[in-house]
Amino acid sequence: MLGCGLAPSFGVFAAFRFVAGFGIGGLLPTAIALTSEFAAPQHRSRILGAVLTGPPVGGLLASAASVALLAEHGFQLVYGLGVVPLLLVPVALRLLPESPAYLRARGRTAEADEIAAAFGLPAPAVVPAPAGRRSPVRTLFADGMGPATIGIWIVTICSLLTLFGLSTWLPQIMRTAGYGLSSSVAFLLVYSAGGIVGTLVAAHLAQRLGAKAMVLTGFAAATIALALLAAQPPTGVVLVLVAVAGFGGLGTQNLLNDHVAGFYPAGARATGLGWALGVGRVGAIVGPTYGALFVGGGSAVVASAVAFAVPALLGALVMSRLPRSRTDVPVVAAPRPAATTGGAA
Repeated sequence: MLGCGLAPSFGVFAAFRFVAGFGIGGLLPTAIALTSEFAAPQHRSRILGAVLTGPPVGGLLASAASVALLAEHGFQLVYGLGVVPLLLVPVALRLLPESPAYLRARGRTAEADEIAAAFGLPAPAVVPAPAGRRSPVRTLFADGMGPATIGIWIVTICSLLTLFGLSTWLPQIMRTAGYGLSSSVAFLLVYSAGGIVGTLVAAHLAQRLGAKAMVLTGFAAATIALALLAAQPPTGVVLVLVAVAGFGGLGTQNLLNDHVAGFYPAGARATGLGWALGVGRVGAIVGPTYGALFVGGGSAVVASAVAFAVPALLGALVMSRLPRSRTDVPVVAAPRPAATTGGAA
């Protein structure tokens, strides 16, 4: 981020931005995996929901900083603010424990047991050790989980396409509908607020109903809210529908992260999240371009609302076919050894 702010040319800027993407892309999956491992099972969804409000709150703060600094100081100072989180590294090193699952996978059992005891984590189930260490990526497709993994990737693409497409084009869509610039930006804030509040409420309900049920609820909320927006109701109703769409976009992705974190075993949790979000970035990249196809013209609200309702509906349909948990995945029986003939010599 500091390199982006000091870059003398666009090529250097692009190179530093690409490198920054590695760090940014790894933060959320790791944070979710660590939170999921240390959270008490009876509170895991609620705690994950609280953690997952961090990115949208950070986005709101970044937007506010950009508005305040960009005009007078340029983008360099805005990117320079990205150095501030570096001050948290010593705090994280001191306060954040290492993952016991990670330590056990590397033979550091005593250290893992000490951390688990300090935080009151349950003892791990005793399972037979595999003949060879299995790659975390291979674990995503082992034991019949391949179809579910592919399904999770498709759902994540649909979710991020809806989320990034709407968040990118919502102000312009509202301006095309006749609202002023300040009002259009206010709609984006309502969208973000709906995602934050919706995440907290849905995370509380997910503790009882399961993350999958809330992901389906989020997709349904987005689909219905966007379909109703196409009818161009009064402004007060539009605000409510935009907030609901915010839950359906941002909240759905947050609850999907919760579902993925609980679906994969601890040793592959960060890998599963990383791959889902990495593949899902296809949707994040396509979303703004997809939205651009429908923003122009006098029917921008109708066309855009219907257009973004389609991937939300597709995500719901695919999600409905996925297993609720790893225990619901059909077990693939190992091949039985061929029978031998003849007796002992």
